[in-house]
Amino acid sequence: MSQNIVFFPKNTTLVAGTYYSEQFDVSEFKTVTTEVIYGGGLGTTPAISGQLQQSDDLTVWSNVGNAMAPASVANTPAQDSASNPGRYVRLQMTVTTGNATVTFWAKAVAREN
Repeated sequence: MSQNIVFFPKNTTLVAGTYYSEQFDVSEFKTVTTEVIYGGGLGTTPAISGQLQQSDDLTVWSNVGNAMAPASVANTPAQDSASNPGRYVRLQMTVTTGNATVTFWAKAVAREN
């Protein structure tokens, strides 16, 4: 059994800053494989990074797995897999350049094994 998760839909555009997706209950699953796809950007050296976060109570969040920073080339993905995450997961996205705008999308697949 698996569940597809859309953290940020295709062609989401954000300006510099840190953003969080909605949270998803993954208590039935053992692994979450996350993919962040860079779509394009404007400004000086536009770049993004994504970090999967976990929580058991929706209040205290901690990083799980490795940060993902896709290359600044259109349709370039970065991927990471986390085992045994907390009950809930969300994705933290950071646009890392002060005057940049970045278009991207992020998704995951939660699996039982």
